[in-house]
Amino acid sequence: TGKATILKFKIATNEKYKIKDEWKEKTFYHQVSVWGERANYLSSILQVGQPVVVEGKNVSGKKTDDRTGETKYYYEVEAIKVHPINNYKANNLDDEKGDDLDV
Repeated sequence: TGKATILKFKIATNEKYKIKDEWKEKTFYHQVSVWGERANYLSSILQVGQPVVVEGKNVSGKKTDDRTGETKYYYEVEAIKVHPINNYKANNLDDEKGDDLDV
């Protein structure tokens, strides 16, 4: 029996909301898991810091206190599709072209 290849990487999403007249922002961290040949392929094309859109299923949620004592929430996602975003421009995703990778 062979070993299955797994690629794990983290992504962050931000939620902005307003309380009274003050804007707040909360960051959520997601652990993404990709298995098999798709993991091999993605590990060869993805770069650190490259924006991606991930479609998948949430397999767990947990919270961890990091070294600063701040509570962060981590969600694990088993990827079904990963869409790397090329030519990224902050706050303007509608005009971006990404590669649709069925993973």
